[in-house]
Amino acid sequence: MLAIRVVFLPRFLGTLPYALFPLGALALAPGAGVVAVIAGVAFGAAYNLVVALQVLWSAEVFAQRPSTGLAATMFALSTGLLAGPALGGVLSAAAGPSAAFAAAAAAVLAGALSALRASA
Repeated sequence: MLAIRVVFLPRFLGTLPYALFPLGALALAPGAGVVAVIAGVAFGAAYNLVVALQVLWSAEVFAQRPSTGLAATMFALSTGLLAGPALGGVLSAAAGPSAAFAAAAAAVLAGALSALRASA
């Protein structure tokens, strides 16, 4: 578990600016095309990095059954990929796109704080 705290957690937390910046930018300027393109590139880079880190993390945590760990990780990611846009669409329709992107940023930040607390 030391490897998780020393190796994976700092790298995961290092991706936060790339996830929080685009969500915050879209919350502030939801209709700006240039902001959307830059935010999409930054968020995509962060997402790909997080997926790679989670694959490495699952191999470390589930050392006895790495394929099971990878399957669990991919299941969690795919659940988020399906539920996130649906919930975001409902929130955007009810409260506007700024509120939806702000809520997404809050969810990312809550996840990071949870990871920090769990690693302590």
